[in-house]
Amino acid sequence: MPLSTAFSVSADRPAANQIVERLRTAIVRLELPPGQMLSESDLAERFGVSRTPVREALIKLAQQGFIEVRPQRGTFITKIRPKELLEARFIREAIETAGIERIVGRLDQATISKCRLLLEDQKAAASAEDVYAFHRADDAFHRALAEATGFERLSSLIEGEKALMDRVRILSLKTTPPFKRLISQHKAILDAVVAGDRQKALSHMRKHLRELLTTLPQASRDHPQFFTETIDPSSDWAETDSGAPL
Repeated sequence: MPLSTAFSVSADRPAANQIVERLRTAIVRLELPPGQMLSESDLAERFGVSRTPVREALIKLAQQGFIEVRPQRGTFITKIRPKELLEARFIREAIETAGIERIVGRLDQATISKCRLLLEDQKAAASAEDVYAFHRADDAFHRALAEATGFERLSSLIEGEKALMDRVRILSLKTTPPFKRLISQHKAILDAVVAGDRQKALSHMRKHLRELLTTLPQASRDHPQFFTETIDPSSDWAETDSGAPL
């Protein structure tokens, strides 16, 4: 199994949870590509555990949409389903814009400083062309804004929807990385929130979260083997409220 780094299960946490985290990282990074078959016995040997925690981990990953069990055939990494991603993006936009609206003009200095440091982390990752470091800093930036709302479940809700989009995000960053554009969008969101400009904050967040509408068609054409279908950007698969293609 082409996992990039060695991994062993520690005794301080449930083995199934650790296996979920490692496999999910490998799936998102495309180390385990869409369509690849997984074997319980091979995974148990790889992680040095019995098949029970592996089975538990696979059940959790199936619930998250990353794997599927095909009767009489086996367990496979799911291919990327564009319609599913579009739904996740729509839900994420609804949640995150609501969160931004709540914190406009109300961010404490500690959160502002944290977000600005995360912007610096993104710049450093971009300079080093480190896709995974950029991805982590990007996620941390959004998580910091979500946590600033004071709603404990908001961040996990966003994470749940975002997870389905992560493979396309990684593909985009690896192929034609829009580092500068994403950093600029993050900065614009933060500046508007700090300035108390509700309209700009919402507009910048919506624009940022609609990046997928550009990257998804390109990724599906460049890597058709990873997708259940290829998206034609000239079709009406993604529309604004006015009905005009984005």
